[in-house]
Formats: sequence, structure tokens, C-alpha cells
Amino acid sequence: MSAVLGLSYSRWAVEALTIKELDQHMASHANVIAMMYRDKGTCGMDIVIEDDGDDNHLSGAEAVSFVRLAEEFGPGYCNHYWSVALVALFGLGLALRLLALLAMRHETALMRGLQALAERLRLSSAGSGAGNDQLFKP
Repeated sequence: MSAVLGLSYSRWAVEALTIKELDQHMASHANVIAMMYRDKGTCGMDIVIEDDGDDNHLSGAEAVSFVRLAEEFGPGYCNHYWSVALVALFGLGLALRLLALLAMRHETALMRGLQALAERLRLSSAGSGAGNDQLFKP
């Protein structure tokens, strides 16, 4: 499932937008932003900040990992992840445009192939349907 989500144009757009927008508020809200990033997996925070799964109790490992992060977390911390999101957006956009170009160039062949496939599926379902009808006749 994560591979499918990795191909989502919207996912990368939201990640890039979130990182750039929240970077402006790091000075006053760094702790809140770090925890939001951890919950969503943004900026690799789900790996950096430990989580034992119990939201009602802060474990020692969680506290230590958060204190270690707090020393270096600030404006510009997620710039690498922002760049990765932009490259992913560019790559996905380019791939979709190339697919559209190929579809436009080979439209006739594609349509013939799709029609042939549809005809085969229709014939195979008609053939298998007739066989199933024979099973239920007395």
C-alpha cells in the first residue's frame, strides 16, 4: 500500500506545502510541529522520534528521542525532504505527460487493441456463461 501512496501526486504536493508553510512557524511552535510531523510521518519524524503507541503516557525513550531532536530541529531542518517532494512532483508530472504523449501518438493502435481485448472478454464471458447455464438445467 505504501508503494501506491508513494505514487500519489497529491501526497507529495501536500508534503511539500506542509513543510514550506510550517517552516515559517518553527521559532514559536517547533515542538508542536515536530509532533505533528511524527504523527503524519512527514520529514522522517516517525523514525526520528520514538513512539511506544501509548499516547496517555510518555516513556523514557520517547522523551530522550524528542530532547535529542529538539537540539537540532528548527527552520530549514526539513529542506531535504521538501526537495525530495519537489523532485517527486516533477517526476510524476513528467511521467504522466509522457504517457499522455504516447497515448496521443498511438491512439489508433491503442483503440484497436482495447476493442480486441473487450471483444475477447465479451466472448469468453459469453462462453463461460453458457457453460454455467448448462450446469443448472435439469
